[in-house]
Amino acid sequence: DPRPAPESPVNKYWGTQRLWNPIPSKVGIVNRKASDWGYPYRRPPPAGIRQSAEFFPHFFDKYFPAEECRLVIDSVLNAESTSPVFHFPMHLSRREIWNYLKNIYGLDNIVSVRTRNVKGRFYKNEVGKIKSLPDYKEATVQLDSAVRVDFKQIKGTEDTADNKKQLT
Repeated sequence: DPRPAPESPVNKYWGTQRLWNPIPSKVGIVNRKASDWGYPYRRPPPAGIRQSAEFFPHFFDKYFPAEECRLVIDSVLNAESTSPVFHFPMHLSRREIWNYLKNIYGLDNIVSVRTRNVKGRFYKNEVGKIKSLPDYKEATVQLDSAVRVDFKQIKGTEDTADNKKQLT
């Protein structure tokens, strides 16, 4: 069997001047512009606008993030609580969670955010193969005033005596 060709010791993006060269080569810069902005078919915006906080992609990510946030309803259901619990993706930091809740949901009364990483639950599908749900970060948010969700506020439970959804 022929041996596979060895990996090149030089990172192609950073150029061939040194083994560890923190200054990207011209090819690396052009490749980066091509992947980020579609260069040469579209010109990148000027650096002053591009690095600004109000540049549209940054603005869009700030106010319309792709991450999903789930409120653990048991943490606030039918009882006043100053610490609701949320589930976030693993890669978000405490500060990002704080900003997410402040900008997206308007929670201005946050005192602190405590987080812990949680392994996703395992389950069996119909065939019997064991699968797992994705891992997530559990954020316990401490608020300075209590919040409460009454059971009657949840859609579908308004006027039924046994709290079961009525067919209409």
